[in-house]
Amino acid sequence: MIATYTRKELMVVAAAREIGDGEVVFVGMRLPLLGFGLAKATHAPTAVGLFENGVIRDRPAEAFIYTMGDPPNIVGAIACLGLNDVMSLLQQGRVDVGFIGGAEIDPHGNLNTTRTSGSGVCTQALTNSVDCSHTDIAVQTGGSTLLTTNHHFKASISLEQLSRSPSLTIQISNIGNGAITSLSIQLAGQSLTLSWNPAMPLQSGQTTSTTTTSIPLGLVLTVGGIYQVTIAATLSDGTTDSQTLNAIYTLGAGIGL
Repeated sequence: MIATYTRKELMVVAAAREIGDGEVVFVGMRLPLLGFGLAKATHAPTAVGLFENGVIRDRPAEAFIYTMGDPPNIVGAIACLGLNDVMSLLQQGRVDVGFIGGAEIDPHGNLNTTRTSGSGVCTQALTNSVDCSHTDIAVQTGGSTLLTTNHHFKASISLEQLSRSPSLTIQISNIGNGAITSLSIQLAGQSLTLSWNPAMPLQSGQTTSTTTTSIPLGLVLTVGGIYQVTIAATLSDGTTDSQTLNAIYTLGAGIGL
């Protein structure tokens, strides 16, 4: 007997197989939601789902939902945060898998997700821009999926105002097999001179960090603004690996508006 199935059913099964037990999953609507539910019901009972609107769930909604903001998706959630909160987890390398539902697709295969202004299409050149959150998901997830680019390092960034001065803290973890011999950082396209602790080279499995209050002259930061931080790592074999993340400039603890 030959089993019969639809293409959509095949996509759901294929998506579910990409989710490992205990992994953090960026869940889109429709087919991705079904794939997450199937994985939870079979081989990945402890997987955790993140939704773009800020909802975090450790189990699928108990009733049918049309959108991620419907009440059944809120009831029983681990947390109901915001877009910036779940995107920050993505930027920190704490999301393993990302799936997006193709609500609208143009003739070139571009997804219409959060791009609501401007012209043109969302391409690799615009990765991590505010309008292209689906490209963020494709590039920054750290697991093994069709939407994933594997990197040699993970990075977390904090950009906050302390005592009326900006403070940038970066933590880099070497998750590759070889050493990282040097790191270069740009904030909003301007190079920074930083001291790392521990110093380079950074061996596999090691973590280094840096904090600086020396922001390039002419760069004006606004609280609540989003600024690109580009990290380029030179590896021991001479190759390079780079990532561009978004940092939100926030007020430090104890500082009010």
